[in-house]
Amino acid sequence: MPFQQFLIPHALVDDAEAVPAARAALFTAFKNAPAARGHGLTWLRNHLDHAAPQTRRLAAQGVVNAHEDVLARAQGLDPQSPPWAALRAQALGLPDAGTTAWAFLTPAHWVLPQGVGQTQVSLSDPAQLRLDEAEARAFCAAMRPYFAEDGLTLHIDTPGQWLVCGEALRGLRSPAPERVLALGGDVAPWLPSTSPGAPLLRRLQNEMQMLLYTLAANDAREARGLPSVNSFWLHGCGALDATPMPQDTWAVLDSLREPALLGYTRGDWRAWADAWRDLDARMQTASHAEPAPTRLVLCGLHTLLTWDHAEPTSGGFWRRLRRRLQPRRKNEALAELLVRA
Repeated sequence: MPFQQFLIPHALVDDAEAVPAARAALFTAFKNAPAARGHGLTWLRNHLDHAAPQTRRLAAQGVVNAHEDVLARAQGLDPQSPPWAALRAQALGLPDAGTTAWAFLTPAHWVLPQGVGQTQVSLSDPAQLRLDEAEARAFCAAMRPYFAEDGLTLHIDTPGQWLVCGEALRGLRSPAPERVLALGGDVAPWLPSTSPGAPLLRRLQNEMQMLLYTLAANDAREARGLPSVNSFWLHGCGALDATPMPQDTWAVLDSLREPALLGYTRGDWRAWADAWRDLDARMQTASHAEPAPTRLVLCGLHTLLTWDHAEPTSGGFWRRLRRRLQPRRKNEALAELLVRA
């Protein structure tokens, strides 16, 4: 049975600093689109024809991106701090998955301050590390005894994402690396400070920075021109207090994630705008064979736009809007919908 609910992470740009560049990139993408497609997003405009979007905005200081809020609610998890790692541990059948607190541990490279007056420590994109399995095992073997001393157990899930369990993780709230990167990369606002295990975790982080500096695996990486692994990042923390009760099933269209991170980290939104145009073209083609979804949710960092086709609005939002607009203003209105401060 085809999915009837579509969720698109990073479909919206809702960070004020990114708005000018992202909007300009969309205008260029519309201009360069084939004339037969109306120089815009045909599939999206069709949804606007059927219903008006509902807007919901999350707290900017929260640890979840907007699409995580939707997925957490769909899984019956706490949307403010979903225990994604515990859910993954349960899926893998790891011991204590349903009782102990868990977190994802992402090996990371922190960019330390350079120059007089510089104080910000920034997280680099973990994908740039390109860890392989042998390196992950070497780093994990060196780190494991230190974690064990503090009652924490490490498990390698994938080379770039591990699992760690232990009671020190209970009550810890921390965003995924992609949220940190999108909001400027500064690690300071997100380091553990209020949870009971915060002092232990800060000490452990300092110990790992000293340990990782001495490892031969890092020497080998630097000789190959790769970033060193000099820290780690915890996220998806918490425990499964009860068996999750899934509420909804979503088709997640995730092709905008990497282009959006490129925009947030480098200020270049061209790839994101082109990816939106390509996604729209694919969905428009698929719509000829599949029924229209009953619900569509576009997500930014803090904002959700929801179209519920089960409750159509008379006249259609886009149909009413475009009757009031000159042709040259239609794409501007669409860009303002997708790129919003």
